[in-house]
Amino acid sequence: MSAWQLRSGIHGSFERQIMKKLLIPVLIVASVVVVLFFRSGLRKLEPVAISNELHPPETADTPSKENVNRSFVDHVDMLKKRLASDPNDIQTLKTLAQWLMDAHKTEEAIVYFERGIHLEPKNDSLLLDLSVCYFQIHQYDSAMKVTERILKYHPDHRRALLNQGSIFAAQNKMTDAARVWSRLIKRSPETEEARQAGEYLAQVRKK
Repeated sequence: MSAWQLRSGIHGSFERQIMKKLLIPVLIVASVVVVLFFRSGLRKLEPVAISNELHPPETADTPSKENVNRSFVDHVDMLKKRLASDPNDIQTLKTLAQWLMDAHKTEEAIVYFERGIHLEPKNDSLLLDLSVCYFQIHQYDSAMKVTERILKYHPDHRRALLNQGSIFAAQNKMTDAARVWSRLIKRSPETEEARQAGEYLAQVRKK
């Protein structure tokens, strides 16, 4: 059973909340450069207002830490019990990690993503989501190491390249960010990731 199938059967309204894409605006020194850091499931992109926040803005579609409801807690408990009986169930590990990540329990999510990666070291979906977790808690060096690992196994991974540029931007390494985004545009010009990279480059060049 896929993570999507597993999630879709649990309380539809809550499902719609947690399946929203993760958008992370990044503040660069005195200038604001807005980047999206993508998870393993790339959804349709929407305009993002410039923000001075270093964390995803809370909206009606994003569950806050205080508003994680009972159905979520019960489902997480069920997933943990399933893992207790089968610690190497990679799909359950991934699903649990993603639910914890959506609920802002980032450090706990990292534990389960890393367990999954120990079982499947080249799983780009797990690696990508792990890099997002590190980025979310501002551990940019760790996020970069995980992203570089994705690119080692999958050199043309468009989402990893897009995110790598975002990590450089978060570290105020704008030349490196521009280099990576330009490389992505050159390699995969007719893709959504390339379009997004072009928007980032335009922001950088205005600074």
